[in-house]
Amino acid sequence: MSKRVFILCLYILQISSFDAVQLHVDKRAAIYVKKLVDKFKENPVSRSFDNIILPPRIGESVEDFLLPKIFMWCPIYHYGVEVMCPEHGYALRAGSFNEEVEKKSPRNPRIAYDIGQNVLIIQRHYICCHKGMSHRYLSASGAIMESIPHLYGIDCFPLVMFHRSACTGDAIILLLSSSKIFL
Repeated sequence: MSKRVFILCLYILQISSFDAVQLHVDKRAAIYVKKLVDKFKENPVSRSFDNIILPPRIGESVEDFLLPKIFMWCPIYHYGVEVMCPEHGYALRAGSFNEEVEKKSPRNPRIAYDIGQNVLIIQRHYICCHKGMSHRYLSASGAIMESIPHLYGIDCFPLVMFHRSACTGDAIILLLSSSKIFL
């Protein structure tokens, strides 16, 4: 696929997606995200966290139907996998979630492009404490994904991560099928 076709497909995806570039959520969505994080903390091995979580289909008002899609990713707790620091080889420990959605912050979730409505990727910070010094990784970073056993890594992760963006499998299929039209 040529670079020109790929850029055209990304442009089509961006203009067709909902809220593509910036994170605009209201207090109701922040409460929803917090509730899901609390639910994960209570039962991290629940099968409901295996895939992208769709917003509820019933609600009290129209705004309840506009809640974002969410994907929670913390393989240490969800799968019980020991993840090693890619740099030092020590076991990482799980820190805070990047769940801040009400204001601009380093703890904002990452956005994955999808068809119709984007997905918020709620990741966990993993911390390595080596010789009194510590450094962090996000649970969906490339270095962490490569250090997770293959059974739990790429096969259980429904998104395709790039350096500064991410897409769902459906969005990639749309891109590839759209690119065939232009070839």
